[in-house]
Amino acid sequence: AEAYLRARLCEVFGLLWEEGLGTYLWHRDRLCLEVDLAAPEPHLSGRLRTGDGAEDEWYIVFLLRRLTALRPDIACRVVDAD
Repeated sequence: AEAYLRARLCEVFGLLWEEGLGTYLWHRDRLCLEVDLAAPEPHLSGRLRTGDGAEDEWYIVFLLRRLTALRPDIACRVVDAD
């Protein structure tokens, strides 16, 4: 499962990069994408600390919507801590 998920991580990163991820100026921290093998069902996971940068949160939602439009075999879920 790990090798498969790492390959998918590279694909996802490439798609997001093409959508502008590489040129976006983050308010606090950049998006961190990683493989989560500790969960009951292994998956790709991402996290972001925004501080006062609500634009970063909306940009991530935009990227995830683009990702799911480009790859119908991908599903995304967004969880906000506040």
